[in-house]
Amino acid sequence: MMASQMRWPPNHTDLIDKALNYLKETHPEDYNGMSTQRRSKYAEEAANRTEGCAKSLLAKGKPESEAWDTAIRQEILGKDKV
Repeated sequence: MMASQMRWPPNHTDLIDKALNYLKETHPEDYNGMSTQRRSKYAEEAANRTEGCAKSLLAKGKPESEAWDTAIRQEILGKDKV
């Protein structure tokens, strides 16, 4: 399970926060080397990809929590890429 307490389904702001926290915690050099604008763009793009992925999975009949968990893993955490 995820450590952070996100609403389900997560909203856009939740996804942006998750992307920024992941970058800061796992890639601090990259995070610190980015301007605020670049970080915002990175997080915005990650959130948009995550929402698109989740919507696609939901359209294929995946349960909501599974669709969002998978989308977050793939698009924000960079895991389970196919």
